[in-house]
Amino acid sequence: MKKNCRILTAMLLALIGLPSCSDEDNELSATGRISFYGENYLLEQGAIYHDNNHTVIAVTDYTFEDRYQGEDGEKVDQVKGFSAEVKGKQTGNFLIGLYEQGFVLSDLTKDARGSGACICLRVASPEVDRIVPGKYAYSLNRDEYSFKGNSSVKYNSGGSTTANELSEGEINISQEGDIYTITFNCKTSFGGPIEGTYTGSLKSFDIRKEIGTVNFYENVKLEALFDKVEYTDPEGVFHSEPDYLRATSFFLSSTQQVYSANLYKELTESVKKGIDIALAYDRTNQAVYFESPIKMRALLWHNTFQNESLLDYSFDLPCHTKYMPAPQSFTNADFEALAQQEDFVFDFTESKVSIPVGSTTPLFVFVQTGNGLQGAIRIKEVIPESTEMIGGIVYPVNPAIVMDVKFPRSFSEQQIR
Repeated sequence: MKKNCRILTAMLLALIGLPSCSDEDNELSATGRISFYGENYLLEQGAIYHDNNHTVIAVTDYTFEDRYQGEDGEKVDQVKGFSAEVKGKQTGNFLIGLYEQGFVLSDLTKDARGSGACICLRVASPEVDRIVPGKYAYSLNRDEYSFKGNSSVKYNSGGSTTANELSEGEINISQEGDIYTITFNCKTSFGGPIEGTYTGSLKSFDIRKEIGTVNFYENVKLEALFDKVEYTDPEGVFHSEPDYLRATSFFLSSTQQVYSANLYKELTESVKKGIDIALAYDRTNQAVYFESPIKMRALLWHNTFQNESLLDYSFDLPCHTKYMPAPQSFTNADFEALAQQEDFVFDFTESKVSIPVGSTTPLFVFVQTGNGLQGAIRIKEVIPESTEMIGGIVYPVNPAIVMDVKFPRSFSEQQIR
């Protein structure tokens, strides 16, 4: 009996002694940490959100050299914009969210709700169904083994906290069974360092969108820009001027809006970047042709048109879009079947697309925008040039096309989920 009491007493003493080292043990067993500009915070839970596949793109600078004859000889204006290469592959799109205590991972909303320190890393995996372990480098081009991300010291999912965008760095991901180890060393767009590590399980959410993965724009009428407009006024005076006022030759696919050169002068820079399709007219050959928006200024008498009311009027747009005729085997049935993001990865070769007035329709054109989207255009009607009388003056009326356009839908990717 005494022996049993001694054993029980020893066990109780051992249990009593445990708290003496518990603080150190808890610190060592913490699932992770994050350091913002030298200040440390715990990361105690995480999630993996499986999003729609990435289409790999490479956005690069593009310069259009507009050459023309000025008063003192040939002039060369350099218009700076952007172009994109859409690669014939897709990468897995996964968002890794790592959170401080204070967040609740919700099965209902499929995200983390609460407030505290957090970092969200959007990784482009070489496999579309899982995150492949390895080293991932910062990039906006969605190449395999690349990532981008955002972080916040005090994020509030119900508030208006602005996240810090990451601008460079690398992350390493390893996995043993259900346990992930994620280390990151990054900088924000403000230049400050953010680094840390997380070891533990990650709750899985599937946030892929299965419906409405295509933007379909029907019966868009786009007018072909003249190289110049010529007319004689009631006093018999002949006029020749750029076609800046009337022809709605510019298409902003994200909003389905068409613009004339006169209308887009008041647009914000972000909207100007979104104008991705343009149409012009070859009067000599009686044909309309698709043109890159950045090159259309050459038809608008280059950078400026000066008269009593228009001084230093810029016609510059930044987006360089490429076109190619669809293969002859591409039919109405193929156009109708474009329904998923994966359907829009074409073997693309840039070439001029010119459509004679009077062509038999439908005709099909592939397009690759400077914003990194590949799409398909179905031309349903080609409307020839005509004339109309306004105020006693006979003006030319631009030829036009009526078209349907399909692009894969570009989902808004949340910075922090």
